[in-house]
Amino acid sequence: HLPSDRLVREDAATAAAPGRPFLSVGDAAAALAVSRTTIYRLVASGDLRAFRVARCLRIPRAALPRYLERRTAIADESAKQ
Repeated sequence: HLPSDRLVREDAATAAAPGRPFLSVGDAAAALAVSRTTIYRLVASGDLRAFRVARCLRIPRAALPRYLERRTAIADESAKQ
């Protein structure tokens, strides 16, 4: 992934929920350009940190760039091999 890709996606997260420290599943999906189902799978696998508030799943805004950094590191490591 290019750094500009990451910036665009972080900007999308900000646009989806300006000023909020937590994102809904839909906002997180929009920010990562994936489906809501993918977000639920990432949370279930432990790849993306989240928590429940009542019956709603919330993703900390800071969890998105961390997830992207881990995925980029994994891709970089795979490319070296």
